[in-house]
Parts: sequence; C-alpha cells; structure tokens
Amino acid sequence: QQADHAATHIGKCVGLATLLRGTVHLAARRQCYLPGNLMIEYGLSQESLYRGESSEALNDVVFKCATTAKAHLDHARLLHASVPKAALPVL
Repeated sequence: QQADHAATHIGKCVGLATLLRGTVHLAARRQCYLPGNLMIEYGLSQESLYRGESSEALNDVVFKCATTAKAHLDHARLLHASVPKAALPVL
C-alpha cells in the first residue's frame, strides 16, 4: 500500500518534469500540454507559447508546475521509510 502511494507521487513528479522538458519542442509543433487552468490564471496564451516568446506568465506557469512536481517528490521521500524493503528497488 505505501509503495503504491509513493509510486503515484513519483509518477506525478516524473510526468510533470517530462511535460516541462518537452514544452519547447511541442510548442514548435503548435502543441501545448501545459495545464489550461494555470495558463488562464497567469495570462499565458498558446499563441505566445507557439511563437517562442519568453514572458513572466510563462515563467509563472513553469514555476508552478515545477513546484508541484517537487512537492510530489518530497511526499514520496517522506513515504520512503514506510515502504517495504522489497519494493524499494522499483522506486
């Protein structure tokens, strides 16, 4: 149970990190997978992202995604002590 819980947090962290790593490449192909609610909240338009424009709004959205990923990683680390030893190699 604890291993599953830790694994879900690790998966969310890796998913967000992968999303951020691929953002520039995807934007060049006019694709965007950044969370729409954050883009609206910080005033980031898809068109500015597609044009490759750097902006405070983009920085804010990326920072929010990165801090969320870090929070998931921190939570998984807190669960480390309660994960059975046999499950640790997969985490």
